[in-house]
Amino acid sequence: TPPASLSPDNRAPENLAPSEAEVLSMSATPTVQRPTGDAGAPAVLTPRERLELEGFEDRLREAVASQVAIRHRADGAGKIEIAYYSTADLERVMDRLLGP
Repeated sequence: TPPASLSPDNRAPENLAPSEAEVLSMSATPTVQRPTGDAGAPAVLTPRERLELEGFEDRLREAVASQVAIRHRADGAGKIEIAYYSTADLERVMDRLLGP
């Protein structure tokens, strides 16, 4: 069972800079599109794979106490995006990842 999600952020996306608003508006469900033959295209995930990635996002979100998105590509590689809202928040996230 994946860990419970964090409580929602009290900041409204419309009050944030565009890049932050985009991160906050992302669904917890990874982007799934049909590959175009390009290895860098988003992966087409089975329901089980989608649940697994959502579980990873939930665990990371809980660990860093910030918004997290996993972008999984068709070639198996991908990106993990972690949102932060200030320099102090970045330092907090880094401490959560690497320890004080």
